[in-house]
Amino acid sequence: MVTCWLQVTKRGRAIKRSTFAAAGLMAGLGVWLLTGALAARQGTENSDVAGTGMETAPMKVSVRDSVSQGVMRRMVVQGQLEPRRTVNLRAETEGTVTTANVMKGLTVEAGTILLTLASDDRPERLAEAQALLAQRKAELEAARKLGQKGLQSENALRRAEADMAAAAATFAAVQLDMQRTRIRAPFAGVVNERPAEQGDLLQRGDVVATLIEVDRLLATAQVPQSAVSQLRVGDTVRVLPAGLEPVEGGIVYISGLADTDTRSFRIEVEIPNPSRSLAAGMSATLEIPLSEVNAHFISPAMLTLGTDGEVGVMTVDQHDRVAFYATRLVRTDAGGAWVAGLPERARIITLGQGFVTEDQVVEPVDATALNATLSGTVSGS
Repeated sequence: MVTCWLQVTKRGRAIKRSTFAAAGLMAGLGVWLLTGALAARQGTENSDVAGTGMETAPMKVSVRDSVSQGVMRRMVVQGQLEPRRTVNLRAETEGTVTTANVMKGLTVEAGTILLTLASDDRPERLAEAQALLAQRKAELEAARKLGQKGLQSENALRRAEADMAAAAATFAAVQLDMQRTRIRAPFAGVVNERPAEQGDLLQRGDVVATLIEVDRLLATAQVPQSAVSQLRVGDTVRVLPAGLEPVEGGIVYISGLADTDTRSFRIEVEIPNPSRSLAAGMSATLEIPLSEVNAHFISPAMLTLGTDGEVGVMTVDQHDRVAFYATRLVRTDAGGAWVAGLPERARIITLGQGFVTEDQVVEPVDATALNATLSGTVSGS
């Protein structure tokens, strides 16, 4: 039938062969199916005629042998990227801002000086504390020598030791206060806010800058309560930021308390960001592995409806009878879907499933061989 149709077209010269090669293939498949469908219908009509001895040929269907494989079932949820750490840096001493070294929005490394406060009289107080400390050290040494000779009481020695400790504490406090006039970034990140400006008089506890970590981010999402028990801290999750390449990370947090409105649980996945190409606040899709199941890879075109309205596929058993299996979707990939519910080995009907019913005897034709035959017929016409 296919060859004849193509020859007529060629003789008529109405349509170019190169333009309609694909159309010829589809037409051939349609005629092939129609032949089987008509044969099946004719067999039904002739079944009422008794004693004729005529038998109709079974309908032809295209089949493909399929073997199930272990496939990781995944849950896909929508989420967003958040900073791993956000810190409000506060002044730890009083003073006037003399230098604002960085502007907001800039990326800084750990230890970078963000602001500098006026030293005021701190250098003088430090020198005084240092001199007092030296004096107390000398007095303690003298008291110890006199004590060894029996010329110093035990109480006097203890008093000298206490004076020495007090002087050391005063020196350390003034020295630390001097260091706090230079406010540094505790880790590498982006200066998201910097409310303090040059000339501002800061009090202890005033916010001077907000720093967010960018070398590592958190991909956060809400997972349904039906799946949270299958997750574990450390599980690998594939994160797909909007418009960017996917990246993998591990679950670092699973909430132990459900959201009161949605009954879902918050999870956090830590992902690396060494190039700093990802930004906090971006939307992202999280593909979370759940468990491995046996499934078959099929084209969505093979799916059909059963008599009870269930979605599934038609197969052909060892006796060439049609059998329907309801399926459930495991996951989708490029070019098809993984479905469960079929036997480990199955001959899946790839073409003609809409013309047959369960328990009907058919003539299975290998899909690969059929495609090769039809392709050769079209190309050689």
